Amino acid sequence: MKRGSLLVILFLLFAGKGFSQLNFGCETTTAFPKNTTPDLGIVIYTDDDETVWNAFRLATYSQSKGDTVVMFAIGKGIDPFMRDSSKFDIRSLHIKFLAAGGQIIVCGTCAQQRHTDNVNMCTIASIADLYEIVKRSKKVLTF
Repeated sequence: MKRGSLLVILFLLFAGKGFSQLNFGCETTTAFPKNTTPDLGIVIYTDDDETVWNAFRLATYSQSKGDTVVMFAIGKGIDPFMRDSSKFDIRSLHIKFLAAGGQIIVCGTCAQQRHTDNVNMCTIASIADLYEIVKRSKKVLTF
């Protein structure tokens, strides 16, 4: 009896860890202005520096043509925002994009899965923001 009770307790403790992302509190955090309709929504899910660099090149070019652009990084797509890239200068394009009025939103749950809330120059928010970006953007691209 004691062994069975102990196993049930251990199972519940470890099973709860698998659902820890539901307890982080990021799912209701929102940063995307609900009254905006971007011309282009860009979703970053890759951690490949060259791909992220090209996404920023497209984003800054689109801005230069008068488009409003918002980016959302999710999953491994937030990794390039947490490190410096020596070959691809993501940081300078990142700064240029923000200076031109762009917005970068990062999934808070994904950041917490990586044990960080320090994602350089990004707004930490939730999957609700991704939903709104996809819903409201005239076009959505994924990288």
